[in-house]
Amino acid sequence: MTRSRTLWQFRGVNMMSGQLTATVVDSLSAFMPGVLTLMGDLDTASKLHAPFAFIWARYSGLPELFDTHRRHGVNFGYPLRPEFIESNMYLYQATQDDWYLEVAERALEDINERMRTECGFAAVLDLRTGKLEDKMPSFVTAETLKYLYLTFAEVSCPGCWTWSDCRRLMGSLTGFAVPP
Repeated sequence: MTRSRTLWQFRGVNMMSGQLTATVVDSLSAFMPGVLTLMGDLDTASKLHAPFAFIWARYSGLPELFDTHRRHGVNFGYPLRPEFIESNMYLYQATQDDWYLEVAERALEDINERMRTECGFAAVLDLRTGKLEDKMPSFVTAETLKYLYLTFAEVSCPGCWTWSDCRRLMGSLTGFAVPP
């Protein structure tokens, strides 16, 4: 991965030559701002997070693949992945910047309005049409909704969002055992 000269985003490169290999970014890449936040690099984290927030605002969800060169979605499915919302939660907890609350509110409203079903939530087959899939991945309740809740929870820990503090305070938010 390398940072684009014109945008704050990472793009795929050949590990031997450094040559650009793809102009698409996947929705899983939205985890990186959260990692950078836990490492204490809030400046880079916020700059990397912003394009994902703008993509979300454009599509009311995060397409699985987005072409950064053409600035358009490639795969418009959204299985309610947690990475973007998790990074947003860490950035809010670390900065207390209301913009992250607004991003979380928008995500919560979009998920509730577009993806709610009679018995839960459904993955989106196509964000352009709003067509839903007949499934709800387990990470929706295990992570996506939990991170939204923790963003708005009044009990927070501003200033303690380093990796070691986070591990000590909350164990692992994703449910994996974390060694002491």
